[in-house]
Amino acid sequence: MCGVAGILSLKPSNNQSIRSDVSLMVRAIAHRGPDHEGLWSVDSDEQICLGHRRLAIIDISKDGNQPMVSLHRHSVLSFNGEIYNYKELRNKLELEGAKFHGSSDTEVLLCACERWGVELTLKKLVGMFAFALWDRLERKLFLARDRAGKKPLYFGRFGDRIYFASEIKAFKAIKTLSLSIDEDALHHYLTLGFIPSSHSIYRELSVVPAGQWIEFDENGRQRQERYWSPAQKTTEKISFKDAVERTEELLRESVRLRLRADVPVGVFLSGGIDSGLITAIAAQQSQTPLRTFTVSFGESSFDESDMAMSVANRYETEHEVIRLNPNLEDLLPRIVTAYDEPFADPSAIPTYAVSEIAAKRVKVILNGEGADELFGGYRRHTAVKYFSKMHHVTSILPNSLLRNVSSLLPKPETSRSPYGFLHRFIRGIGQSPMEQYLVWSSDGFNEKEKQAMWKEKGIHPATDKLLQQDLAYLGERGVIGNFMATDYVLGMGQCLLVKMDIATMAHSIEARSPFLDHRLSDFAFGLERNIVLSGNSSKPILRELAGQLLPKQVAVAPKRGFEIPLVHWIEETLYEMIYDTCLQKNGLLTDLFETTELKRFLSPNNISDKGQWGKRVWILFMLALWDDHN
Repeated sequence: MCGVAGILSLKPSNNQSIRSDVSLMVRAIAHRGPDHEGLWSVDSDEQICLGHRRLAIIDISKDGNQPMVSLHRHSVLSFNGEIYNYKELRNKLELEGAKFHGSSDTEVLLCACERWGVELTLKKLVGMFAFALWDRLERKLFLARDRAGKKPLYFGRFGDRIYFASEIKAFKAIKTLSLSIDEDALHHYLTLGFIPSSHSIYRELSVVPAGQWIEFDENGRQRQERYWSPAQKTTEKISFKDAVERTEELLRESVRLRLRADVPVGVFLSGGIDSGLITAIAAQQSQTPLRTFTVSFGESSFDESDMAMSVANRYETEHEVIRLNPNLEDLLPRIVTAYDEPFADPSAIPTYAVSEIAAKRVKVILNGEGADELFGGYRRHTAVKYFSKMHHVTSILPNSLLRNVSSLLPKPETSRSPYGFLHRFIRGIGQSPMEQYLVWSSDGFNEKEKQAMWKEKGIHPATDKLLQQDLAYLGERGVIGNFMATDYVLGMGQCLLVKMDIATMAHSIEARSPFLDHRLSDFAFGLERNIVLSGNSSKPILRELAGQLLPKQVAVAPKRGFEIPLVHWIEETLYEMIYDTCLQKNGLLTDLFETTELKRFLSPNNISDKGQWGKRVWILFMLALWDDHN
């Protein structure tokens, strides 16, 4: 796991100036790789410099340092991530006559790209990655990201230079670069709680999309192609029992590969079945006692440490419970600074906190990200299953009638009650597929609320229209298939994976997600939806597997995840800080939004659903706090 940065100049310029700027960029992301800093450039007309910060995981000797030049000196690579099947790829390359100097996965990736080409190599990789490769013969720069989007990569064109880096901090290190806030991105953030990857918080910066590569030639001409998307057609027509067995087989292989490391490995153990399964399988395969880490809050309703402990005891892991009673006024600015862009997922707090402690014990951590999106772990998946059964009826009724019925229903006292769940479900009926997705999955602001908030009215595009355009490549998959694919690409790929990457890399620790092995993802997307969502419980396939591997109380428990006492914090611990930060004069919020609307949304009075209110306040607060520290 590492940090990548570089500059390609499209016109002759001072090579030393480019090298100096790249040096500033990589030092700004030193936390991503504390073990080595490297720069590569040549005194010629190539006009490119690649930079790298290394977190040494595989072949921790200097043979794994980067940027790495190929044996024939035809290509140069700066790579962030891990290629888990590097040993298998190396064997294939050696059979073709390839020679290797060291034993790193970086050298295997570089050799594969040179021999097979970037496009073919990407399809052979099992891993997480974001890399920049300079082809010295073709004089082309390739930028690429892994299928799910675990590793970040930004780029921007400033004058006659193309800049690229793992984090926005690297661009900010160059004081001559001018960055301006993208208000459309903020508009979408108010609904989603994160910036969608078709935007960045700054107009001048773009994101290399997950599952794609981008090529720049020496004149700056750009070519872009998608090499992977979630499987669209049902290919696995098998029984539920066979689906469980095949899932276990694929998950065991995925965990086996992700235990490959020349440094200590641990697991984030939340107390749920996803991380529990990872712990069980990893403990069975590990040659040494596994280290596991759990976050515990003082409030019993948010504490799952007992559940986690039962798994740890069963598999005799070296378990550590992190009792979290944070000084939020100190912790939150550090988290906001780490994230570079406004980010309002409250679980970033425990993820950041557990990463800080775990980094003192291990350099690699496994986690359960992706299980819910692939195997139907959210209540909204249950809603869409029932909606799909009545879709043929609701589709012939006028949308205006359905919306009128929804508007007549009394508002729920809480979104987490059975009636609150039903109310949200009914509100989604009659909406377009993407509007429906946002109603069922987001607690953020709707279009009417956002338009009322902005001082400049009616100039920002609707979020559902943006997502419909961004995700058009997913194609038509049926009601359930469309919804779950959107959850995988958007909710997980553009939010949860960002949370995990930034929280762990801020502390120089590598996070690995066994459920996101693309072979397991392809299998899950290829299953018939009635198998994935069979019965009445969430994640039936994983629960069946958990019944074999985990304590009963864990296998049958409802999904919780890294929850925090958010409403309590907002009403008690942080209220004054929130109010002052959001309403400060000359702040971003008061500059852009109507003060009366801000005060209305921040007020706890006359609130029927405090859970949803708390999440909206958090969205505003994280934006205001981001403004303070960025």
